[in-house]
Amino acid sequence: MLGELTPGLLSISTSPVWLAAHSAEDAMKIPSNALPQLQLTPTEEREILDKTDLMVHNALLLEREFHRQGGRIDGKEWKEITSVDNFYVYRQRRSAQGSSERRRASMSYSSTCTSTEEEDMAATSRNYSPVMCAGFLEGTLDDFLFGSFDGDERSWKLRAAYMKDKFADSRIFSKIVRPTPQDPYRFVGVKWFAIEVPAIIDSFLYMRDTFVMESTGMAKDEDGVPYAYFLFHDYNHPQLPELTEFGIIRNRVSICFIARQIAPDRIYIHARGYVNVGGDVIRTVGLAVAGVSLASTANSIEASYGKKLSWLIAKTRDQRRLAQTQARLHSHACRSCQKGIGKLLSRSSVCHVCGFSFCSKCTVNRKIVIDVSSIELTSKALSFCYGCVIQAKVYPAREIALDTIVPSTMSRRDTASTLSRRDMGSRRDTVARTKSFDSWSPGKSLGAY
Repeated sequence: MLGELTPGLLSISTSPVWLAAHSAEDAMKIPSNALPQLQLTPTEEREILDKTDLMVHNALLLEREFHRQGGRIDGKEWKEITSVDNFYVYRQRRSAQGSSERRRASMSYSSTCTSTEEEDMAATSRNYSPVMCAGFLEGTLDDFLFGSFDGDERSWKLRAAYMKDKFADSRIFSKIVRPTPQDPYRFVGVKWFAIEVPAIIDSFLYMRDTFVMESTGMAKDEDGVPYAYFLFHDYNHPQLPELTEFGIIRNRVSICFIARQIAPDRIYIHARGYVNVGGDVIRTVGLAVAGVSLASTANSIEASYGKKLSWLIAKTRDQRRLAQTQARLHSHACRSCQKGIGKLLSRSSVCHVCGFSFCSKCTVNRKIVIDVSSIELTSKALSFCYGCVIQAKVYPAREIALDTIVPSTMSRRDTASTLSRRDMGSRRDTVARTKSFDSWSPGKSLGAY
């Protein structure tokens, strides 16, 4: 290591797009004995539960205030770091922090810590920066939570693959609350991860790691309106030392995402928090790396669709084999448009869900994770017909979450009956989302969206 980046050393592109596209190929793994097992006492677990509940409550207050004021981003106070489609990540401008500090008596910068904590951090670290995320995603609350769920090792691997999280190493140290049939996305625990450093600057930038308490789930606010939340907040424990001897600098991060269903197939996400990358790194570089991580939230819906397609592939295996046999014997045309493919079989594709043959115009390729058993995930671009892609999109994520996330000791749904109820489940899901949308009133800031 040659030391952290300074303005004189920085002569390369550090845009968020560049940082996302160039991750270290040979990520450093932390020795297993460097991080001991974490044994939380019942009192410590209760403290984590109480604090995460309070943080989500504070996040709801900030979200409500944001929409009460019109739901608009003040460009004089917030500067965009990066964006993905209609989802944006902002940092607070230096010039605005002083005036905002005077307003802390009424409302904290962050939904996830006290004003005193923030003031101490702002006073002691030049790399402390309040951040905000806001924007739209096309999908449902269930898709948002299903796609972003990472409450067990397998789910975390899948999330990282689909949402393009760049981890050099990661571990779950404590699972305090686990999913249940009543709440399949519920998780509270303690996690650790180290972010990959782009290969071209890893000689100048120390690796960062982060310890957080995390809480996810779905609930209803005081007006009975459903919302989804995803919280992670900096966590300290005497059993979890900083890894300075390995040249690793500890990040401090705290943010809570609140998602609302504002239309049958559209959600709005709002988040407030802070990032403190530590060390001597240039603030804009550290925020660029952090911004890419926060912006990956925009990939949660696509992650859900990928997981759904994988699940459908597994559940329709027998049906697919039968369809492929019948197609070889009787079909010489595209299943969708009926275009002849008998002499152009090499140009046809077989849908990996239904098993029927389609011409190239009636199929789409999607990258699907096909193996999570090894350290390195295996993904592959597979062909699907448009009908099965749409089926995966509208299939209730909760049904699949109950079959894949909820522990195996819980009762599982019968696959055949679940598949036969797909249309009915989709209608119920749409009706529920429409009712949620109808429950909003202008006084609850729907107009701000």
